[in-house]
Amino acid sequence: IGTELSMSRLGALPHLTSLDVADCSTLSDHSLDVFFGSRSRKKMAVLDVSGCELVTNKGLKYITKSCRNLTSLKLKRNMSVTDEGVALIGK
Repeated sequence: IGTELSMSRLGALPHLTSLDVADCSTLSDHSLDVFFGSRSRKKMAVLDVSGCELVTNKGLKYITKSCRNLTSLKLKRNMSVTDEGVALIGK
């Protein structure tokens, strides 16, 4: 609940351009859904979810759907993201 509440509050910031949640052990696909929801993140340029082991291809779908102008997406040590998820980037 703590991570979802934090992500919900961050989601209320429409001009956010960069977010680093690397190594957040409780960040999950659901957390990303709460943050992105149906909102477009046109200004989001940099996102780091490295080491967030609960983030999967499903979470990557939320990211790629909402953040069309990302210039940097860090996914290091995300063992649950597969080649299929990575293929979503840039689509």
